[in-house]
Amino acid sequence: MNEIFDDPQHPYIISLMGAIPSVGKREGAFATIRGSVPSLEQMPKGCRFAPRCPFVEQRCIDAVPTDKRLDGTHRVAC
Repeated sequence: MNEIFDDPQHPYIISLMGAIPSVGKREGAFATIRGSVPSLEQMPKGCRFAPRCPFVEQRCIDAVPTDKRLDGTHRVAC
C-alpha cells in the first residue's frame, strides 16, 4: 500500500496527493482536478478519468486501459 504514497503512478492519485494539506507553510495553491465526476448513467466509454486527466491520450478515450504490473503488488492502467 505504501507504493501508492511513495510513488503514485495514476494521474488521479497524483492529483489527490497534490491536494493533501500540509502541516507547515504551503507553497502555492492546492492542486485541483478539473471537471466533474460523471454520473453512473453517463460513464465515458474508455477510462473513467479520461475527460479530467491532464495526461489523456486517444487510447484512454477509445477503450478501458488494461492493467499492467509494475512490481509484486503495484499495478497501473496508465
